[in-house]
Amino acid sequence: MSHGVVSRGPGRGGAVEEAGDKVRKSAWGSITLCRVLVMALCYPLSTCAAARYDRARIVAAGAFLWSVATVLVGVSGTFLQIAMARGFNGVGLALVIPAIFSLVADYSDDETRGSAFGWVQMAQCLGYVLGRSLGVMLAPTTFLGVPGWRLAFHVLALVSLLLAALTWLLAADPRPSSAKASATATAADLAAEAKVVVSVPTFWIIVAQGAAGCVPWAALNFAAITASTVPLAAVLLLVLPGNPSFGAAYAAAFIFLGFVMPWSPVSTNYPIFAEIVPEKAKTTVYALHKCFETVFESFGTPVVGILAERVFGYQPAGSGTSAAADRKNAAALGKAVFAEIAVPATICCLTYSALYWTYPADRQRAQMEALQAASEGLDGDCEASSVATAAATDGLNQALLLHTEQSSKF
Repeated sequence: MSHGVVSRGPGRGGAVEEAGDKVRKSAWGSITLCRVLVMALCYPLSTCAAARYDRARIVAAGAFLWSVATVLVGVSGTFLQIAMARGFNGVGLALVIPAIFSLVADYSDDETRGSAFGWVQMAQCLGYVLGRSLGVMLAPTTFLGVPGWRLAFHVLALVSLLLAALTWLLAADPRPSSAKASATATAADLAAEAKVVVSVPTFWIIVAQGAAGCVPWAALNFAAITASTVPLAAVLLLVLPGNPSFGAAYAAAFIFLGFVMPWSPVSTNYPIFAEIVPEKAKTTVYALHKCFETVFESFGTPVVGILAERVFGYQPAGSGTSAAADRKNAAALGKAVFAEIAVPATICCLTYSALYWTYPADRQRAQMEALQAASEGLDGDCEASSVATAAATDGLNQALLLHTEQSSKF
């Protein structure tokens, strides 16, 4: 769900005013920290569920859970209630994400997998844009006595519930479920799959770059707050002046940033994961990746708040805030965001280079193991067929022998 709806919208409306406008930026960052930590803890649950049940149903159940969590955010009246509701939202997201990725990997082949993940990413980004836009537009309004920011959450919850119902009724899992398997056997299989996944060097390289690469996305959670005070000046103040007349330049910069940042996960990470692990371990590799990456991402937003307040001089808003103070706060917040984009992005770029040495070997190893498994399966089928044929032949011979003995007696 949209993070921006919980943040300060235009006119300082929304949850910030109702929960306390003096809440510090580091405290608001802890809401995201709560959600992503819960997600990280629940990813193993997603792996277990996807291993035993229909993954399409798992996606539907996760969508239902986050629709409930979204309603809870909309009815929250305190900061603690919002944080707890956002944490519950992490349970639904943890169920949905690995299951969707493994379904996409199964429904596509090596040639179409990148474009398939691209369409999924595009749908995700469109939902993100629509959710944030809805929150920003409704935040300063009131409808039948209901604050606009609460109404935005209720609308998003209704949409999520509709999507959950459609997924439950229409989506299908190409892999048969194994609900009849015992919990002990399932746990043993998952442990074996996890052991295989963590033994692949390419997996750890992508996790390492993701640990750095996901931090800028978390830092950009504060972009909407900054933009409402000075038109995107703080985020790009090291390049462009803080003047509203440069709005087109800010828009172009963010469009370019949004255009290139999704390239690596869509065209590289997700397709590679499907190629370096066994077929049955796809959900496990996506769940483990999101688990490790989410732990690091969870600290991105709070660190922006801490840097802004303790390093760059951000001061929490008071009742008599002036335009000059707002501009100073925007500059401090922008510097903090810039620091959390430039440094992790550089580390991410350098780490990716190691894939040139590990990925070809890991992919070839996975292909050889798949061919070997297929060959063993064929050999097993042939052996079973031979045994059955021999048994049938032996039975026929015994019948003929018995018939001959009976004929000789007469």
